[in-house]
Amino acid sequence: MVVERARGESQSTSGSLQSLCWGSSAFGGIVSSYFSGSLLDAYGVRFVFGVTALLPLLTSAVAVLVKEQPMLAQYFSSHSVYFLVASNPAV
Repeated sequence: MVVERARGESQSTSGSLQSLCWGSSAFGGIVSSYFSGSLLDAYGVRFVFGVTALLPLLTSAVAVLVKEQPMLAQYFSSHSVYFLVASNPAV
């Protein structure tokens, strides 16, 4: 999803989005490791397992909603002449 959002943006914006993604992942890992023991004591193994399984499913559901634009035809139409010239020096 980050790649789709960063498509067409400047390199600094793409880098910022990727940094935000990695930072959020690290923060979530630290928070979950800190609270996992207390959650197990308070709610039990089944609840914690259910929450752990639910979050990736939510991410998958949101990923289905992302509208992607195919870039393959646009890429080949603009680069095919260069490819033909570069692959055959006699042209």
